Amino acid sequence: MTPSQILLAYGERNFAKRLKGILEQEGHRVAVLPEGDPPKARYDLIFQLARDPADVAEGTRLLLEKVRKDKSRLFFVGWRLDSKLYDEAARFARTYLEDAARRNEAEITILNMGRIYGPEVDPPDSGALGHLIVEFAQGNTLTLYGEGKDEDYYLFLEDALEGLATAPESAQPGETYAIAPSIPATSEAAAKMLYDLGGGRHEIGFHRGLSALEEKGEIPGKPLPEFKIKTSFHDGILTFLKTAPTPTPQKTGWRLPHLRAPLLRLPSISLKLKAPRPSRRKLIAAGIVLLILSPLLYLIGGVGWSAYQLNRTKSALLAADFPRAEAASASAA
Repeated sequence: MTPSQILLAYGERNFAKRLKGILEQEGHRVAVLPEGDPPKARYDLIFQLARDPADVAEGTRLLLEKVRKDKSRLFFVGWRLDSKLYDEAARFARTYLEDAARRNEAEITILNMGRIYGPEVDPPDSGALGHLIVEFAQGNTLTLYGEGKDEDYYLFLEDALEGLATAPESAQPGETYAIAPSIPATSEAAAKMLYDLGGGRHEIGFHRGLSALEEKGEIPGKPLPEFKIKTSFHDGILTFLKTAPTPTPQKTGWRLPHLRAPLLRLPSISLKLKAPRPSRRKLIAAGIVLLILSPLLYLIGGVGWSAYQLNRTKSALLAADFPRAEAASASAA
């Protein structure tokens, strides 16, 4: 492919840096835009890599204006994240871009990524697998929700980078592609793999009364031509474990420092206080009442906390503070 001028816009810093290195090895000249308005220089290809909802919505509008003006080509990268704010922003951006493509205003390609995992990836971004990796590293029980049958399309970081680097040559304008495995993996399969890798030192626990996060189904789009996943799920998890945080050793106890004070002789005082002792029947009755009322008290506390967090979410959205709104919304849920 002829070397191109490429702009990587609004992406996570380490990810953009890694992608920049791969593209430069292929002979391209690459610039990174972490935030703000697009530069005035012209680029042949622009990647919209944003994960922040504000950068996804407003950044896409700014980049579309630039590709219209410069007659460039835009790649919109969609991520698999557990963020309703991001999902809404990405849905708006895709609709906006698809409308522009129908009017032949710009050459636009949409690249939908699988669930990214691996070194330098925050475990929460890796969904159920990231949660299990953290529990494994901390030596805790590997917790599965429901039956552990929830599925996701896990994509190793190196494969994700290679897929994006392949897109300029193999992807066509006006199309939507999925850069993801063809077969999903269940949480139960990931837990059993971690169990084997740990030599059976970790237990697997099921919370059958609770369900995992809502599944999002398949990654939309057709397979990207000439792209193949090179890292198996087993090898990817093994590499991920090598970079996972090690468990912090637990302290067995804490003692007050040994202090010596001047010796004081105090007169001895003897006090005898008698506290009233309730009868066994009253204790049993109080225990029964507390047991009956405990679900109601729990429900009242939960409803009050959710209402408080929803109010914080509303205030944060009105102030356009999307990170705080997302955190409050998640806590309310």
